Amino acid sequence: MTTNQAYRDYLNRTKKTEALVNNKMEPFNAFEATVANIHIITAKDIYDFIRPDDTDCRAGQIKNANEFFLHFATFIEKEYPQLSDTAATIRRYYQARFENTARKCVANKKTKIIPMPPGTQINPRHLTELSNDDFASAFAFLQQRIVQCYDAIGEAPFVWGYPDYLTTEGHYNRLVDVLFAFVFHGTYHNGTITVDTKVFFGSASIKRHKKPERLVDGLAQMGFAFDDFNKKSASFRVSFPTYPHVITVLYAYASQLSPDQQSWWQYHIAVQSFSHRFVEDPATQPYEAAFLAELDYDAEPTREIKRWLHAEAAKYGYTIENQRWQEPNCARLTKGTKQFLSVQQGHRTPDTNHFEPHATQIGTKISFIHAFTKAPDKMRALCARFPQVFRLHDPGTCCNEDPNAGHTFADKSEKTGRRCAFIMKFTFNDITYKRCGLANFFFNNLTLDDVKALTEMYIIENNIKPVITK
Repeated sequence: MTTNQAYRDYLNRTKKTEALVNNKMEPFNAFEATVANIHIITAKDIYDFIRPDDTDCRAGQIKNANEFFLHFATFIEKEYPQLSDTAATIRRYYQARFENTARKCVANKKTKIIPMPPGTQINPRHLTELSNDDFASAFAFLQQRIVQCYDAIGEAPFVWGYPDYLTTEGHYNRLVDVLFAFVFHGTYHNGTITVDTKVFFGSASIKRHKKPERLVDGLAQMGFAFDDFNKKSASFRVSFPTYPHVITVLYAYASQLSPDQQSWWQYHIAVQSFSHRFVEDPATQPYEAAFLAELDYDAEPTREIKRWLHAEAAKYGYTIENQRWQEPNCARLTKGTKQFLSVQQGHRTPDTNHFEPHATQIGTKISFIHAFTKAPDKMRALCARFPQVFRLHDPGTCCNEDPNAGHTFADKSEKTGRRCAFIMKFTFNDITYKRCGLANFFFNNLTLDDVKALTEMYIIENNIKPVITK
């Protein structure tokens, strides 16, 4: 019996419908066609088939390919020992991928923690138990200890319980999810948090993680202490015996946060950063704490631009959004349902539909359609400034006009056939231009003057009116 037939027979026994069987056979057939001998494959064969680093618009394909390989390995181990070497190759490949994913994740999270500057003035509300200097010193120590935890996780992620299976990004937030859950489901007294065991283990932020006790064991090696930590206890206690102020500042920091009270963006940046901005005296802050925490990650040119946009948006009544979040991870300046222009520190590689992080370059994505007729002379100047974006020499086509490409969706009306949900059209100098809304209108490597020019046209495009003062 061929491997193909054996796998199909296995699927017929384990899947309920022929449609599911055929769906599972598709990646097998595709992979079999790419290798000389499916009995002898290498990690490179798997990598080349999945192309995991080529993520642009391929998330679904990558997910399906990964699921196929792991399912195929299970089939071999259960039903087809003739291919035991193939199963072992697959398992080794994915163990390495899982480990590398965890290491990359914690390495990135380390960069999010910016040390508290000397002389930081703490919010007086947090100084009921500690002096300003004692709180600041303990908070700086907590930041450093979290970084040290990430270093230890990078050395042995599976020991700390980090995923050795396919899962989503949120499952790599184990460290902060556990630390914050101690606070959210506990009460503080004199350097100790007493946690309700049932509520802790029943909370969504803990239930998503397998074997949280492994992370607790890791924290115990880093100076934290746990009394009665087991699922059968009514409560357990968390302390830091050699430096009790660590628990004091952890509780002060986390207890003021809630995903129900802050926007996802503000809560996320507070959780990932352990930034001093969220315990700093607001009397010393020229902007919102979350906005300042965001600026701390940026290079100075980006900060200058974001500060300018913040002030410019205020002239039109726009303020920091406190309810929603959007890509990129940045402040959302809104007024009602309208959003002001935003930028990010990133660069868009040609032929991709997203920005990648960049140390100094600044970019944004803006669709200009109505401004061509509202202010043609100004748009002509903007097109001359960014000829590579507007490409007025090319009227363009919709990707839907090529039946083998693009993003197409069936229209509800049979008369109109198929349409592309992302097509954008504008008319200029009596020429109608077609653009894909996904792949166009990316502005790269911007200066403050560029952003000012874009903002002027963005305001016209979106009919944004200034605040009228009486």
